[in-house]
Amino acid sequence: MKGRRKREQILLQDDVESLKIKEDEVVIYWFQNVWNAFQRHEFLKQIVKSLNAPLIYDLAGLLSVRLHRDFIAELPQTLALKILTYLDARELFIASMVSIKWQMLAENDQLWKLKCKESKIVDIPVQTTLTHSASAQALWKRIFQTNLTLRKNWERGRCRVLEVAGHSNRVLCVRFNGRRMASGSLDRTVRIWNSSTGTLLQILNGHTRGIWAVRFYGRNQLVSSSYDGTIKIWNIKSSMCLKTLYSHNGPVWAIERKGDLLLSGSQDRTAKLWDIRRYRLLLTLSGHTAAIFAVDIDDSISVALTGSADRSIRLWNIINGDCHKIIWAGHASSVMAVNINMGFIASSSDSVITLWNAKTGEKCNEYFGHSRRIECLQLRITDPDNAIGYIVSAGRDGFVKYWDIKEGTCIQTLRGHMDVVNSIHFDELRIASASYDHEIKIWDFNVESDSVNVLSKR
Repeated sequence: MKGRRKREQILLQDDVESLKIKEDEVVIYWFQNVWNAFQRHEFLKQIVKSLNAPLIYDLAGLLSVRLHRDFIAELPQTLALKILTYLDARELFIASMVSIKWQMLAENDQLWKLKCKESKIVDIPVQTTLTHSASAQALWKRIFQTNLTLRKNWERGRCRVLEVAGHSNRVLCVRFNGRRMASGSLDRTVRIWNSSTGTLLQILNGHTRGIWAVRFYGRNQLVSSSYDGTIKIWNIKSSMCLKTLYSHNGPVWAIERKGDLLLSGSQDRTAKLWDIRRYRLLLTLSGHTAAIFAVDIDDSISVALTGSADRSIRLWNIINGDCHKIIWAGHASSVMAVNINMGFIASSSDSVITLWNAKTGEKCNEYFGHSRRIECLQLRITDPDNAIGYIVSAGRDGFVKYWDIKEGTCIQTLRGHMDVVNSIHFDELRIASASYDHEIKIWDFNVESDSVNVLSKR
């Protein structure tokens, strides 16, 4: 028996030498190729008994990885995606780093479309030309990421500022529509610009006094109102005035358009409703006892809104012209701006912004922060059930501010104009502001963080 064991050891030694196995690999070779199951078991038992606590901890970690089964990868894709729907966006980002299989599942386009819906992201544009199939599959993830970047930029005041100059006098109004932007000035011209580059595209001449309001109408038309008491409708391509509307007996301070319906407000204390497709006056809204500085139309095109120097806001029935509600602003100053959106009204009087419930006329909140009279504002409600949304405002202090209406706080103050800011317009990506300093500024928040201006807060 001893002779047999000795011969095995000699043969084993010959195998090791013939295979040129290193000394530290001999035990592994024997374990894998020579020992039976009982011998392996006994060897491991002795090894484990000899380990200290740290080494046992390391061994336990290695064993847990070896015994792990990727249940997500083994499930049918439909069921795996169903499980991943219970993760939030941050957890999905983490899950995508687990493995190639998890990354493929976590970037599923329909999964990210659901996350966008849960976050109420439905229409944020993505500036991309994705054509590769893998990139196209991640479209909704890109939309989510773009929206997340936008939200952070708005919160932190990260933006690129484009300065647009060309008017020779105070800029009184501004409005953009896609890549085109229109402005009106005390220099009696309306100018059309490329809103991305600030390049001047057209100059519209015809008004004899300053232009106080502009609105785009369709693809190639523009409506403007002036201190000269007229409203003009222009063909932008040809720079020709198609029609001049006469009826007001004083400066036309404000206009608003929804569809073919135009609402105008004047120094003559009246507001007028027009069918601008047929160039017809439909109704004259009388009741204010002082000049009307602000007008708006609700999204259902059933209610007209006017704000006046008599310190009241009036709501009118668009069909018959009846005034069915009067809201007294309660401040000792004119109502300079009004905007209605999804059942709420924002108005400004002196340096105070007030939010109202349009149905009841009750005051919801007030916002303090401007040091001088507010000249313009715009309201955007994102969740009417919980009164969540934003207001952008500007005025005689030269600042543009935007507010969280639920919290009642100013999110950021944009500083840059050297004089009164008389008009603003904003969407999800940018704010345009027009000032007495002869300039328009476009505050573009759709930028990467490595190429931005960081604005001072509040």
